[in-house]
Amino acid sequence: MATKADDQEADCTVGDHEPIFRTDRQRRIVEWRLNNCPECSRYLREFLTSVESGIPHVHGLREADMPVQADGTAPVTPPATHECGGEDFDVFASSPLFRGLPLPDLNRIYAQGEKLELESGSTAIEEGKINTGLYVVLSGELEVSLPAGPGRYGEVVLAKRKPPDCFGEYAFIDYKMASASVTATLKSRLFKIGFEILDDFIDSDPELARSIYENILLLLISRLRAEDAELDVFRHA
Repeated sequence: MATKADDQEADCTVGDHEPIFRTDRQRRIVEWRLNNCPECSRYLREFLTSVESGIPHVHGLREADMPVQADGTAPVTPPATHECGGEDFDVFASSPLFRGLPLPDLNRIYAQGEKLELESGSTAIEEGKINTGLYVVLSGELEVSLPAGPGRYGEVVLAKRKPPDCFGEYAFIDYKMASASVTATLKSRLFKIGFEILDDFIDSDPELARSIYENILLLLISRLRAEDAELDVFRHA
């Protein structure tokens, strides 16, 4: 029998492990975490039960929290479309996420994304919050950081992101809350492709999926190598 302490423990795991779940790929991620992450196990099992019983659960919102239309259904927002070609498209196509993809695939992805403008000081992703998309920096500069807070003496700056850098790939892989904040240090323009839209492309095209996953893997490895090099400097200082 579940105790009050058990419920409190389960609630504590929701903030860091709450999934976003709409596609086959997302279900596979949830199932992997059920088998490999003890902290996820209890909450995710309840979550899967709610999905299988037909209770809507979108972006961490249960049925009572979801907006509805007059007919009782959840509203569907069509994705923005953009014309391919031009300077923004060239920056997008040279991003580590999409580099090397055939032009037709690049055109399809670009047409289904959206462009965002951020003033200096505006936040694109906030630590501990749900992130719903992959981003490419089209212009400007952003800072990846751990904001000052409990357990930190001050803000910890982790990296800078400039064109054609990308961010948001961690959450795309594991669907956990954002592990850091990303804030514009200059007026910036971003391209964003929603996870669900990209999942549709991946689920329908194995070759495209292989290319994107390979790009993400190469990106993560390059960042790990850079971190190893930095640590090596400190070890020999």
